[in-house]
Amino acid sequence: MRAAIGEADACLAAPPCLGSRARSREAAILKFLAKTALYGAAPALFARVRSARAQRGADVAVETPPEWQESGEVAARRYGSYAEYLAHQAEKYTIMLRRQGGLGRRALLSYRVKFFLRFRPLARLLPRDARIVCAGARDGTEVEVWRDLGFANAVGYDLNPGPDNPFVLPGDFNHLPLPDRAAQLYYTNAVDHAFDLEEMFREARRVIADDGYALFDISMSDRGRHEATAWKRPELVVARLIDHFPRLVEVRRWRNWMFVTLRGS
Repeated sequence: MRAAIGEADACLAAPPCLGSRARSREAAILKFLAKTALYGAAPALFARVRSARAQRGADVAVETPPEWQESGEVAARRYGSYAEYLAHQAEKYTIMLRRQGGLGRRALLSYRVKFFLRFRPLARLLPRDARIVCAGARDGTEVEVWRDLGFANAVGYDLNPGPDNPFVLPGDFNHLPLPDRAAQLYYTNAVDHAFDLEEMFREARRVIADDGYALFDISMSDRGRHEATAWKRPELVVARLIDHFPRLVEVRRWRNWMFVTLRGS
């Protein structure tokens, strides 16, 4: 495990880029930069921002979350049922929309930069028609960045994508509405919102093609109001992931995240 941490698979090395492919990538980067600048200067130009801000208004009643149940170095909320878990997780974005109208300008910019830096190395390895699945995508910023990079078949799933979301469909990442081996890339930064880590990882492995990529961004922050699973060390989560994805490509730290990249085979 320790030897694997920090090792990068040779497949992440950038292949030579010539001709139209290079120009296409350069155009996508320019599009991303221009769009990010617009988000910083005038976010209300974007329909999804206006739609989210229109939800701001009367506060929403917030239920007391279930207590934590400790089990060794991994803890989980003590939900009375799966339905209670679903309701608790869906509540988070409703609160964000009602209280602040979704993500603010600074958060949008921060997430766009984070996702660009995270996805760009993999974007060089995928065909433009690749199916990309973003699990627990909420407002869909990660999906938008994939599409800005030229991947029109990127889509997100979330229990509560909010109104008029062009990037995210309603869905449970524990039960994705996809056939087996349907996606070339799976991404999530919502591991700490899993009802059960093993169930989440099995479902991710089910939908990933054998030669596909799985990207898990594991938070190293403290427990929050809507987190459902917590761990003392993110390396524990990496070890469990390796049980489901036999090929560990890369593990690296970025701010308060651990970025994990794996392959189906």
